[in-house]
Amino acid sequence: MRTGFLLQLIAAAILTFGSAATLQAAAKASVTETPQGDGTTEYTVNNDASNTFDIAIILSTTTGGSPTTTNANWTAEALNANLWDAPMGFPAISEPTNPTWAAYTGLSYTQAYPTGPIGLNGYFLDYTFNSGADTISFPGQPLIPGASLGGFFFPGNPASTFLVVGPTDGTTTFTPGDPTVVMNFSGDSTDLPEPASFGLATFAVCGLALRRRRREPFDHPLA
Repeated sequence: MRTGFLLQLIAAAILTFGSAATLQAAAKASVTETPQGDGTTEYTVNNDASNTFDIAIILSTTTGGSPTTTNANWTAEALNANLWDAPMGFPAISEPTNPTWAAYTGLSYTQAYPTGPIGLNGYFLDYTFNSGADTISFPGQPLIPGASLGGFFFPGNPASTFLVVGPTDGTTTFTPGDPTVVMNFSGDSTDLPEPASFGLATFAVCGLALRRRRREPFDHPLA
């Protein structure tokens, strides 16, 4: 009886840790959101992939609008279901032949976000599009595995769902939307306290610790 119960526990442990290992292996990216204290929030994107996956598009649900970025070679754009099917960079006159967000990612709006959010913050690495060959190439470097990049801002509060997209190898040209080359990964962003709040909280904790330490009795050694 005990042997059977022990075997069940071992099997449950294997399933639990096996599932955890599978989830960890599947995690290709993570995003943190930090309020800046002025009504804006900053995204920091981490490429956690252990193999080839170069992030070139960052999308996130939003309660605000007008996303911006301080990163050279990246463009920010406010999106909705209609703009998803418009050329990227729209309505810039110089970008009429760019692929749409749907064509680049290979996903419809509801495939990218099944809940159909009202708006998205969109950021993409600037690229050169050869409409004749239907290929994309990058003048700059995408977010490669092991790298992190902040500097993506939006007006509004944190708590969002992100989607990152990119090719398996950003150093070569590729066809947008090609499912054998263009990968994607989604998840929930992690909210961090704004720097000032974090500093005050740390100061308060340290002060409390010092206060408690001063109140502790001191045992003098016997002569």
